[in-house]
Amino acid sequence: MSGTVEGMSESGHEPRAVLSRIEATLKGMPRASYFRVNRCLRLRVGDQWPTRQVLLDDWHMILARGGAGTYVVEGTHVPLTRGVLVFCTPGIKWQALNDPGDPVRIIPVRFDVVSQKTQRPIRSKKNKRWFACTPRDVDHVEQLFTSLHRAWSAGAPDRDGLCHATVHALLGMLCDELRRRESGAFDARVERVRSHIQRHPTERST
Repeated sequence: MSGTVEGMSESGHEPRAVLSRIEATLKGMPRASYFRVNRCLRLRVGDQWPTRQVLLDDWHMILARGGAGTYVVEGTHVPLTRGVLVFCTPGIKWQALNDPGDPVRIIPVRFDVVSQKTQRPIRSKKNKRWFACTPRDVDHVEQLFTSLHRAWSAGAPDRDGLCHATVHALLGMLCDELRRRESGAFDARVERVRSHIQRHPTERST
C-alpha cells in the first residue's frame, strides 16, 4: 500500500471502492441513532491469532500500529502493516492471521449502532459492507484511536460521544483525501459526503 487512500475490495485497489462503502455506511445508519463502544483495546497480538473464521454481530474497526499480520475479510486478504485501517459492519465474515516473527500491534474497536429512543443496539446483517485503506496522515489517525482507547479504558462519561465523533472524523478525513484525488462528476459525490460529515461531526442521526 502507498501513503494515500487505497480501498481494498474484490474488484481491486480503487479509491472509488472506499467512497462507495463510506456513502453506503452513512446512508444505511438508522435515524436517531449513534455509535456506542463495546470494547476498545490496544494490544500486541500473540498466541490468540490465528483465529477461526467468525461472523461479526457488531461493527468492527481496527488500526494496525506496526508488525505484520493479515485480515481475511469475506475471502479477501488484507495485509496489516502500520497505518492500515479496516472497517466492517455486522454480517461480515473475517479471520485474523499473525506473523509470529513480527507480531502485529493493533487498536481494535467493537461498537454498535444504538437507538437513541430505546438505547438498544440496532443490529442487522443486511446490506453488509467493509473497506480497508491507508490514510495519508497515519499519525493523526493513530491519535484519534489512542484518544478513543484512553476514554473507553478510563470509563469516561463522554466515551459514547467520543466514539461517534471519532468514527465521523475518520470517514471525513478519508473523504477529503478522495476529493483531492478525484475530479469531475465523481468529485460531487465526495463533496456531498464530506459536507454532511463536516456539518454534523457529532450529530447522532443522519
